[in-house]
Amino acid sequence: MIDWNKHSIVRILIPFIVGMVGANMFIGHMDMTMLFVLCCMLLAIMFFFLNKNNRTCIVFGTMSMILSMLVGMSLFTNKYQSLEEQVPKDSTCAIGTLSELPVKKAKSWAMNIERMDGSHILLYAGKDWEDENNDSMLFNQLSIGDTIVARTTHMTATSRVKGEFHDYNMSLFHKEIVATAYTPHNKWGVIRCKQKSWWQFSSKEIQNMLHEIYKKHGLDKDQSDIIEAMTLGRKDLISKDRRESYAASGVSHVLALSGFHVGIILIVIQWVFFHNIAIWGWRLISNVATIAALILFGHIAGMPPSLQRAIMMCSILLFCQTFNRELLSQNSCALTAIIMLCWNPFYILDIGFQLSFISVFAIGIFSSILKKLYDWRRKVTSFLLSIAAISLICNIFTIPLVAHYFGRVAVMGIISNLAVTFFVYIIMWGAIAWWAFLWCEPINKMLTTVLNWSASTMNDIVDRIASLPFATIEWKPEWWIVILCYIILLIFSYKIITIVSKSSFPSRKTATKQRHPHSRE
Repeated sequence: MIDWNKHSIVRILIPFIVGMVGANMFIGHMDMTMLFVLCCMLLAIMFFFLNKNNRTCIVFGTMSMILSMLVGMSLFTNKYQSLEEQVPKDSTCAIGTLSELPVKKAKSWAMNIERMDGSHILLYAGKDWEDENNDSMLFNQLSIGDTIVARTTHMTATSRVKGEFHDYNMSLFHKEIVATAYTPHNKWGVIRCKQKSWWQFSSKEIQNMLHEIYKKHGLDKDQSDIIEAMTLGRKDLISKDRRESYAASGVSHVLALSGFHVGIILIVIQWVFFHNIAIWGWRLISNVATIAALILFGHIAGMPPSLQRAIMMCSILLFCQTFNRELLSQNSCALTAIIMLCWNPFYILDIGFQLSFISVFAIGIFSSILKKLYDWRRKVTSFLLSIAAISLICNIFTIPLVAHYFGRVAVMGIISNLAVTFFVYIIMWGAIAWWAFLWCEPINKMLTTVLNWSASTMNDIVDRIASLPFATIEWKPEWWIVILCYIILLIFSYKIITIVSKSSFPSRKTATKQRHPHSRE
């Protein structure tokens, strides 16, 4: 389990998150000044009535915890209030640049436009039913960066919607979409953006260009959608049925870029930059180049929270490695979470952020056991055993949250993860080689065949598992049940680790001596 004396950053993170969650629950109903005064009074009472021997340590620890909680509350409240202030005063007009390509709806086209102050409006433009072909052509010709000018007939602030659509509108607000608006098909216009330099392209524009290259070089449509999700972070091309299959089989996380994908890319990048060279200067250059390559990849993929976490953690660990500093994985994870939440407090409500950090913390809790398992077995066996153990840990610890958000539990999740992991490695490494040999047509065609086969086989396995009658169980727990589940999981984890730590696991050195008793040490 976690040694709290060694994990000071984790001790700061917990009250920091509690403060943000409390601010979200009681937004508009609390006075930060009064709360600060009450906390100071509590510290004063503790200082005067506690035993002199341990007074300083307890008061300082309590003060740090309260300060972290107040900072979390303050950041979340300020973010919420600043976005509310950005709600357009003029509800008859919407002007902004297109930040995503238009999405076709049943009766309209949805356009996410960014205003001058950085806030976003979700603009619904009505369809022209008299000339649908020309209407579709007009929206398909729009590019990210085009300026949209619209006369709106209806505009609603997302943070002020009550009733049936409250949760949906609040989810938009937490994505910094401050209002939704509607405009008729003939009441809006577009100003085309000028030609951009390559460094000015947004992630969506880069993804569109890379998509065309994938399409041009013979990747099958259904397989290409999966490959692009795993290598470019573009999931909007995946069909609804395919998403459903991956969710029902419990492997939808392989389509969302995270630490698993970054780890595979990191291995390749470090191999390219000869990371194993022991010279300090070269290691510094190698690590800086690796971090730069990961940031570039993150920009192309649009930097979702799970990918931000993975890249930031890798960067922190590489930095510590460069200067021969030791940083515990839980501390680096907690530091990453604090930095991301300071940058955008609304990440605390993002399911990708929650699942990503819960998985990493769960792996960190069992890290001592995982290390023993790896030292105990041979390389191939220990690698497979580690993948199985990590898959089991992540699945168990994410079940309560997944059930709360999606109302179901993937019973076959562990088996599915073991089945698709091999193909994920092939697709990631194959895609990197595919881009590296884009100039060599024979090798590129061979790699295209490998990628198509890997993605197709993985899809078939996922579809078969998802079609089983017992693949999922319907369950949607309330928040208090989710919290109770995690308390129970932590208690059981503590018991398991205590039992395993008392048992004897032979290390690799001990196992070698047992096989070769007369060998020299």
